[in-house]
Amino acid sequence: MNIQYKNTLFCLILCWLIVACDSQDVVQGSQMVTSTQKAYKAYEIRGLVIDEIMKTHGLKRQLENHWRKHDGFSGFQTSGLDENQSINPKTGAITLDLSGLSPVFQSGDKITLNPEISDGYFDWQCRSNVTSNRVPGSCQE
Repeated sequence: MNIQYKNTLFCLILCWLIVACDSQDVVQGSQMVTSTQKAYKAYEIRGLVIDEIMKTHGLKRQLENHWRKHDGFSGFQTSGLDENQSINPKTGAITLDLSGLSPVFQSGDKITLNPEISDGYFDWQCRSNVTSNRVPGSCQE
């Protein structure tokens, strides 16, 4: 994750905290701090999920090349996958198991990257059964 972006986000959160602490209404200020902490935690977890999605870049290229060479995904060698990755040999869909990524994810929480192929070009669609702000919005169903 970009350090400058993290520093900017930290400064923004710090400004929110200063405003909250300067507030005459302590209850409102503490509520703002709590909501800021929750938002930042969700941001951190979303960053972990995005990192896992980015790790599939090479795998997606391998699947695309296999499909072009063999006119399908059958026979694709799945050795060397990360332990949280799996591939559907019929559709080429990549599934990421999120349960070991962070304690907030439960068994069965996953992201699926589905290839949509048009004229030999691939467009990978992200879907997830996790409906909270812990996954990128583009992956939420």
